[in-house]
Amino acid sequence: MDLPAYLAERQITPTAFAGEIGVPPSTIHRIIRGERDPRGATIRKIVAGTAGKVTATELIASTPGPRGAGVPAPEPSADERAKPLRCLSPHGGEAFVTEGQSR
Repeated sequence: MDLPAYLAERQITPTAFAGEIGVPPSTIHRIIRGERDPRGATIRKIVAGTAGKVTATELIASTPGPRGAGVPAPEPSADERAKPLRCLSPHGGEAFVTEGQSR
């Protein structure tokens, strides 16, 4: 069960749940919105606070974000691809190239 489903089942707000488990309400709100990946201590508190109904695996898997569900990075625009890139050689030299251009 994911965290929003658990809260709905209990008819409890994220703020009230945060108070029950001793974390800032903003942490729970950000986790639910996918703006923050839960960390170890918070995961343990959520799992304990839900009596295991929300598991660590479910909590991590249902969290979109950089490390969550593997959301791919957006494709860069043509303008972004045309910006020069700074390339360093293993010999200490450097050059600036754009995508698709070789040195």
